[in-house]
Parts: sequence; C-alpha cells; structure tokens
Amino acid sequence: MAEESWVRRPQQSRSQRTEEKIVEAALSLLEQEKFDEITVAEIARKAGISVGGFYARFPSKESLLHWFDESFVEDFVREGMELFATDRWEGKGICDIIRAYLAMGAARFRKHRGLLAQITLRARGTPDESFRNRIQRVNHELHSRFRGLLLERKGQMGHPDPAFAIDLGLNVVSAALRETMLFADFSRPSFRPVAPDKLVEELTALYCAYLQVPLEGGTGKRGRRSRT
Repeated sequence: MAEESWVRRPQQSRSQRTEEKIVEAALSLLEQEKFDEITVAEIARKAGISVGGFYARFPSKESLLHWFDESFVEDFVREGMELFATDRWEGKGICDIIRAYLAMGAARFRKHRGLLAQITLRARGTPDESFRNRIQRVNHELHSRFRGLLLERKGQMGHPDPAFAIDLGLNVVSAALRETMLFADFSRPSFRPVAPDKLVEELTALYCAYLQVPLEGGTGKRGRRSRT
C-alpha cells in the first residue's frame, strides 16, 4: 500500500477531531484485543462516529495500523534526535548514554504496550517495503547518532573491537527490552516480573560490562533498584 493512501488527511478542524477520536478508540481497544479481532464497527462505535466516518479518514482497518506504525516511528526518531544531540552529552560517559537510550525505549513500550506488541508481530512477517524503509531510517538517523556518541568515547572501553561490540550490544539489549516489556506474558510466563526501571538499570549494567566499561568509570552509577 502506498504511503499516501494510508490515511486521508483532514482539511478541517472537525475532520481532525474525527481522526483523533478514531485513533483514541483504536488505541483503547488494542490494549485488550488483538488487531485481527477488532472490527471497524467496534472502533467507530467506541469513537462515537459512523462506520462511514471511519472510512472517510482511513481507507481500511489495515491502513490504521500503518498510520500507527509510521506515527510512532516518526515520534521515536524525533525524540531520539533531540535526546542524543551531541552538545547534551558533553562530560557524560558511555553508561549514561546507554541508560538514556534504554529509558526512552522503556517509556514508549510501557505507554503503548498493546499496540507496539501487535505492530512488532505483524511487521516481522510482512513483505511491506515501506515498513522496512522506516526501520532502516530509524537505524540510520537514530542509532547512528547513538553509536556515534559511544564511539567518541571508545577510549573508555576495554573491548578490543569497540565498533563491533557497540552494535552487538545494542542488538542484545534492545531485543531484551522489547521481549521483556512487550511479550513476557506470552513467551516468558514463568519468569519473575521485572519493573521497567530495574530492567533499564540491569540492561545498562549488562551493556556496559560487555563493552568493558565500569559503571562508575562510565559515570553511570547504579541507582536504587526498583522492587519487582
């Protein structure tokens, strides 16, 4: 589906409010139901509009999921680019930067857990080129800046291949954060629950240890642990 066909952009404030109602209703439903189980009629009813009102904004239910996906990617990149502006990290160490990255992801996962879990599952099996392009852009714009900040501090690392270790460590902690926060109920039901703040702290320690950066040496001293 072409990107421009995912949503019919509102031209008036009333239409904008209709779109907002649809988005709010769908987000609410996605916290309790799977995307495939939700009908357009349900979304319209919860939004207080007609089914025709839904289709006036979104050509299909699938286009709504595309809209969410694109919207969250855009917000994530914007937030990340602001967070990892080079001048914000003068005098800061590797562990501080890692913790900030993981905390940003954890906050987003916590706020929209149901939606992001479903987007992630559907994205893994989709041949949609536009989705792949968005992911590549995230990697280029956001992760390249994050990696760049760490590489500028490679002298703090004990790992013999800093560039390789940064990339592999990023894959490991990103996957652990995603799987624990989005899919723990499904894939790890026997594991002890972990609070998001503690998860961020432990993954920061894991990443720093792999890079061979002491938490204190990376100016990332452990805070008080959250209770699980």
